Amino acid sequence: MAALFAIVRHGGRQYRVRDQRYILVDKMSADVGEEIAMRDVLMLGSDDDKAMLRVGEDVGKDTYVSARVIEQRRLPKIIVFKKKRRQNYRRKKGFRAEMTLLKIESILPDGKGGKISHPLSAKPSSDIKKEYTHAQSSQRQGGVGQAMKEEDTQHGA
Repeated sequence: MAALFAIVRHGGRQYRVRDQRYILVDKMSADVGEEIAMRDVLMLGSDDDKAMLRVGEDVGKDTYVSARVIEQRRLPKIIVFKKKRRQNYRRKKGFRAEMTLLKIESILPDGKGGKISHPLSAKPSSDIKKEYTHAQSSQRQGGVGQAMKEEDTQHGA
């Protein structure tokens, strides 16, 4: 079996993932030990077989990456220091980013896999996009406000 890799999008960033590897992503609302599905797969490929490369629509809507939450952690503190010279202006703040460590369990090109319990797996991103475009089109055609006005005129208000 060729070594599969996938490019997934999470939290506005893209990650190259492989089976049994670890990645550090922005904080997720999942408990330690919980299995999640990352459904926003942008690219699927193999190091050995260059002909297997699939990008965009060719990836398929059933493709997802299964991962397990290993730990929730905070990165070391970053000091933010602002100063304006000769103005007696100094501000010092600290910031610690909250991160989630994930272990990639498997890359499922056809979507056939085990039971995933996390809410991220509830809907593929394509369904969400369809709902969003439907909402946009209803806004262009008068939207909710227009429908409410029509309803009020029917009731004699």
